[in-house]
Amino acid sequence: MKFGRNFSLFLLSSLIQGAISFAMVPIATYVLGPEEFGMFALISVIPVLLTVVATMGADYLFAKYYPTASLVERQRMVSTILAVGGTLLALGSSCLLAGWTVAVQFMHQLQQIPLKLLGLSLLSMGLGFPWVVASYIVTLDGKASLHAFITISQALVSALVIIIGLYGLGLGVEALFWGAIGTSIVSSAGAWVVLKPYARPAPSRMWAANMLRVGIPVSVANLMETLQSFLERYLLTAFAGLHALGLYAHSQQYRHMVSMPLKSVSRAIWPITLHESREERNQFGTTRDAWDMSYIGVTMVGLLFATLGGNLIGFLTHGKFVEAAPLVAMWMVFILVQNSGKPQTGVLYARGQLVACSKVMILSAGAGMVLMALLIPVIGMLGAIVAAIVQQVLYRVGIQLRASELEGVPRHDKWVMVGAGMVLATQGLTAYFSFGSTGNLIVFLIVASTFAIMAQRVIWNSVLNITAWLSAPRQSVYGQAVDS
Repeated sequence: MKFGRNFSLFLLSSLIQGAISFAMVPIATYVLGPEEFGMFALISVIPVLLTVVATMGADYLFAKYYPTASLVERQRMVSTILAVGGTLLALGSSCLLAGWTVAVQFMHQLQQIPLKLLGLSLLSMGLGFPWVVASYIVTLDGKASLHAFITISQALVSALVIIIGLYGLGLGVEALFWGAIGTSIVSSAGAWVVLKPYARPAPSRMWAANMLRVGIPVSVANLMETLQSFLERYLLTAFAGLHALGLYAHSQQYRHMVSMPLKSVSRAIWPITLHESREERNQFGTTRDAWDMSYIGVTMVGLLFATLGGNLIGFLTHGKFVEAAPLVAMWMVFILVQNSGKPQTGVLYARGQLVACSKVMILSAGAGMVLMALLIPVIGMLGAIVAAIVQQVLYRVGIQLRASELEGVPRHDKWVMVGAGMVLATQGLTAYFSFGSTGNLIVFLIVASTFAIMAQRVIWNSVLNITAWLSAPRQSVYGQAVDS
């Protein structure tokens, strides 16, 4: 399958999904306010903790073994991951529901969570788990058409269920949870299509041992990252209230919208990055070109929100979430840092340096949680996002240092640093001088034009590359040319 076709399909589906999410902002915020979104944010992070444990480092196993494994070994690996993960999810959900009464006695802010909503969130998690596994296969097999169909269907079904729940049934915040369940039902159907050739009743002791060997340190690392998300939401609720958490969660919605096309880039380019990682002294040309283009786009969005974010969010949310505007530009900086160091990440994954990556994640997440505990009680939402950015910086620096021990790994993060610097500088400028709407528009036009001139070579190369990718000869997802 052509890389260009994969890239365009992954990107198109994410853009449509993002457009639907964007359209839902004014629809949902007309009925719901920051408190309701704060409750949804606090509850929805809890099942993520269980999912992280259940996957047991499956993404690392797929990246290392799936591309070269035989069909029989793939079947054993997939069936083992599903069996182990499903068992862990069932046990974890049962223990959580049984021990909820005890838990809220120690964490009083959780008393605001109705048990019914927690149950709906756990149901959504269970229904959606097979798609978590299937998504790795979709990425590595390059099944862009199927992925596009599933993700667009997820967005449409979720939006329809939420609208019916809010305006037809008057469910309030509960409509958001039913929307998540609708998404998970679509995911389950898509997972069945993907996993059918691989999911055989043949769990393997060898793969179970691999999951334990790799999964335990990886799960601890991923769990630390998820615990960081839970901690920030719990601390915001405790020290600033559900209103502030709702504003914070709303700012994260824009981060997720921008991340959608980036995930499409990642899905399309990840098999090629792994292929380039296995070649000696490869300069990661395709990886660099794809991500440089992405960094430029994220920076432009960051500059937009750093200047005109208040006007845009105020218009979309009927004035209810304007206070979230200053955070959105900072999330663009977070995204830039989060997606840096792609050659280094690819090399470490391809060469089985999984435990090393996990150790870096554990240390950086621990530092992030300590920083959150110090900053959130003092400066609230700003402290949460500063801690999140610092955690990502520490993690990426650690990955860079680890990969520097391997020869021939280039660094392609120029536009990450330039973009982050310009967004933060613009945010500080507009916050300090308070130019007003017209002044901010002028600042945006000047800064965005300056940045476009600086990045003109990358922009032009991106146009040429997209044209080349769309007309490239047929290739497998692992980079080898195939006959027509």
